[in-house]
Amino acid sequence: MDIDSQENHNDPQFVKVLETCLKMEIDTLKKSLDDNIKEIKEHKRIIHNEINKRKQLKEKVTQMNKVKLILSETLTKLYTSISESSDTLELVKANADDQYKLMQIRSQEYQDIVDEYKKTWQEYRATYEEFPLAKVRKEAQIKLQKLKVEYMIVAYKKKETLTIIKQRREISWICTRNKIIEFATVMLEHMKLQKELANVNEDLNYHRKELQSIEKELQALRKKEEDQKRQRKQKMLEMPPPKINIPYREMYAQNQMRAKVQHQWKQVHESLDGENSFYTLQLLDRTRTFTHGHAYAYYIL
Repeated sequence: MDIDSQENHNDPQFVKVLETCLKMEIDTLKKSLDDNIKEIKEHKRIIHNEINKRKQLKEKVTQMNKVKLILSETLTKLYTSISESSDTLELVKANADDQYKLMQIRSQEYQDIVDEYKKTWQEYRATYEEFPLAKVRKEAQIKLQKLKVEYMIVAYKKKETLTIIKQRREISWICTRNKIIEFATVMLEHMKLQKELANVNEDLNYHRKELQSIEKELQALRKKEEDQKRQRKQKMLEMPPPKINIPYREMYAQNQMRAKVQHQWKQVHESLDGENSFYTLQLLDRTRTFTHGHAYAYYIL
């Protein structure tokens, strides 16, 4: 048996398997150890938190005991104060009852005195009204009351009149202010229109000057065109007729062409005299060039 074990220990494969098993077991134990360490740390943390909570609760209990002691002392003082206030209130009530009874007695005495005085006054009044001037005095009192009423009516009417006058003055002032505002608005509009009119007059003068300048330029151009027209007419009159040596058939065709050209010249001159424009002069130059070209062509033929 020992020999077999020795042989197994010497077997490399067995050693390798054993080493692998031991490593796995070690890893398992390490993992279990780490888990236990973590669990122990978590328990420590929980215990530490609980200890802190316990300390806080102890501090709160201490504070609550202090508050309880203070409240107990305050409650005792309040009970004492309430008891004293109750005794004082009972004493005040008793004194108030005595004072009220005393006041009732005095009030009754005063009422009896007043009744006695009223009775005496009625007797004096009856005696007074038997005097000759009592009726006159009574009528005078009635007139005085009427005058007071009339005075109150006049005072009321005066107050109403003053109020109406004040309102009319305010209305008049408002109307005057509105008229002033309207006048100021109209004046502003008038000034604005005057300014616009001045601008329009300036523009009108400027455009008039431009128009005069354009008219002068147009007159110069017309004069220039008339001079060019006169010079062209003079050149056309001074131009010698072309010399052509052609047969009779060609001479007939040339005469027909010349008549056509003369008709075109006539239309051109009429257009030139009627419109007197630069485009008409260009048409005249083109027509003259065309005519000379055809004449030269016939001359060659």
